[in-house]
Amino acid sequence: MLLRPLYGVRNLFGIVAALALYPTLASGQSAIAGQVRDNTGGVLPGTVVEASSPALIEGRRMVTTDGLGQYSIVDLRPGTYTVTFSLEGFGRLVREAIELPANFTANVDVSMSVSTVEETVTVSGQSPLVDVQRTQRTTAFSRELMSAIPSSNNVWSFAQLAPGVAMNGIDVGGSSNGSDRELSAHGLSSTHTVLAVDGSSANSIRADGRAQFYFQDLANQEVTFDTSGGSAEVSSGGLRINMIPRDGGNQPSGALFVGGAPGHGRPTTTRSV
Repeated sequence: MLLRPLYGVRNLFGIVAALALYPTLASGQSAIAGQVRDNTGGVLPGTVVEASSPALIEGRRMVTTDGLGQYSIVDLRPGTYTVTFSLEGFGRLVREAIELPANFTANVDVSMSVSTVEETVTVSGQSPLVDVQRTQRTTAFSRELMSAIPSSNNVWSFAQLAPGVAMNGIDVGGSSNGSDRELSAHGLSSTHTVLAVDGSSANSIRADGRAQFYFQDLANQEVTFDTSGGSAEVSSGGLRINMIPRDGGNQPSGALFVGGAPGHGRPTTTRSV
């Protein structure tokens, strides 16, 4: 009588263990890294580096520079960050308005000056545009960009705009909404395409994973498409899609979608995000 329940429990543990070992993408895959030096060019180990943003649930993340003055704050969600550098004997330095997209490492190198009194220097500069920390090729679509592009409001319609991505059809302004589409990169079949939600695999088991689910576009804060340079966490060499849900921090947000067809004219839609 007890054999059947025990067998079911063993199967459950086996499934949980398999899911834990399944390779997935890191949730945000974003980071801020760089090196801290003094005004003579010498490295500054032991500098406290703090990254703060409304996108972080805990509000802020803190690390310390190593013996070479280097630091790396990993597993950050997309958003706008303020980075503060503090070291005894040196003036406190603040870098503001650093825009951090998904799957991107922002390189922030700073030079700190010796200070006999406590002072804070705030630097406002342009956000890093080139990721010099990794070779991964990523195309990111922000919430603002996805809302502005006339499309079918799904990952397929945005993927066809990413360099290096091929699709078995064309969606012009949402004309192919609801049609089954397959995405590929590097000449590989669509069975090599990895679909993830905040890093968790969301591939279906139908047709060896080629058939994908439809996801609510307005639930995404950002969508990234990786076509090369993937990490060892991903077993496939094809296209990698990661949908970042909105919103990961303490900032409340909402969305409104209204559709209609006034009179006998062409159907129109109005969208506010």
